[in-house]
Amino acid sequence: MDWVSISYQGNLDDFIIKCQKAMIDMASVNIKIPPDFLSYWILGKLCDNINMYHLADSQAMSLDATKNPSTTLNCLQSFERHQESKHHSSTAEKNSEAFITATNMNTQFPSKMVYFCANGTHNPLNTTHKPNRCYVKFPHL
Repeated sequence: MDWVSISYQGNLDDFIIKCQKAMIDMASVNIKIPPDFLSYWILGKLCDNINMYHLADSQAMSLDATKNPSTTLNCLQSFERHQESKHHSSTAEKNSEAFITATNMNTQFPSKMVYFCANGTHNPLNTTHKPNRCYVKFPHL
């Protein structure tokens, strides 16, 4: 009866996985519990944590989210993915702001002039090959 002792420890993904395992265990030993009761049991475990109380409360008010425990866990997982994507986008935004401020500094980007040969004639400013090797497929060889 490990499913009775499941509690939210601060990681929603772990909590969801533990609940899914508990539901599989209950089904394997043929324990019949009404689905809405299981949904409220899952949300009740979240209510113990002050940070998750509002999430559990809003889901408890939704009849669609409490009809089936799998739906309840899917809603929780969607919430977790949404929170992760918000976190990643804010981190990426901070990194891009740091990059923009770093590039806006008064330092000039180092540049190198590259001279090309054109119109079938060798450009004397081009130092990558000799005039007799101009317009050869591999002039560096």
